[in-house]
Amino acid sequence: NPAVKSLSVKIDRWNRDYLAITFTPNEFILAAIREIPGREWIHSQKHWRIPVGSTALLLTLLDSRKIIYEFTEMGIKYIQAYRDMRQNLINIKLRKDSKEVLIDGMEYPLRPYQADGVDFITLGRRVLLADDMGLGKTVEAIASILLWQPRTTLIVCMNTLKYNWINEIKKHAPRLRALVVEGNKTQRKYLWSYNIPIKICNYQLLTADKDIMPMQWDCIIADEATAFKSSATQTSQRIKKLNTHYAVAMTGTPLENQIMELHSIFEFVREGLLGNRWEFRSRHVEFGFAGGINGYKNIPELHEKISPFML
Repeated sequence: NPAVKSLSVKIDRWNRDYLAITFTPNEFILAAIREIPGREWIHSQKHWRIPVGSTALLLTLLDSRKIIYEFTEMGIKYIQAYRDMRQNLINIKLRKDSKEVLIDGMEYPLRPYQADGVDFITLGRRVLLADDMGLGKTVEAIASILLWQPRTTLIVCMNTLKYNWINEIKKHAPRLRALVVEGNKTQRKYLWSYNIPIKICNYQLLTADKDIMPMQWDCIIADEATAFKSSATQTSQRIKKLNTHYAVAMTGTPLENQIMELHSIFEFVREGLLGNRWEFRSRHVEFGFAGGINGYKNIPELHEKISPFML
């Protein structure tokens, strides 16, 4: 169809996580864009925004409809960087048989589903890992640290799990250097400044050490993320003030009692993705008599928003 072939789409870089898609208003192209999970219309700049991880799906949809597309110079550079990372992961996966996957720096091979988790984490950059307990979320996070190679990493966990993280790092990736931040405040101040790339602490220290711990990290791993499922707690408010490029929230129970817990966790993972707390509540919670919660609504819409960032 000549009319279809004359349609064109411009693909530009939006930021580290998204591409900006612009085109002359057309329902044919719009239908393709609407098939992409995690898409968002940016009204102020008149373009669609899609997760960079959906690039292959976008191009497949445009090709199948014979729609011409062009990348800007920044778009080309960013996609190439994305493809380089993807190719590195593919090369890693090529070294697997039907049962295990080997990653450089790991002492033991991963199971294929764990390698898929590592793929999801490293390409997603800021994600919620919500596998059931016992499936290897800790190992997947350690493998992701190896692939990202951050200069500084903060692992926040329950107090009882601090040395479990140390033991798992020593067991699976012994070349990574990590320490537990503990002791009195003078000792902790020294440990926060000590030149070891991975620091491990419990959630209580986020508030107790807010005046001595760094605010900027290359990577933050938040284990048992239900520790900040309530947005009203000091722990929740504090962890969301920390700055980081890479972020992984880990929990086997991402939604325990009510949907607002998921919103609180996503405020750390992807701030702004689900809107502010009150808009989200109005959009997805059904209230009954005397303000009680009767149920939830618009769940497919919510699933579409979070699916690119939650495994």
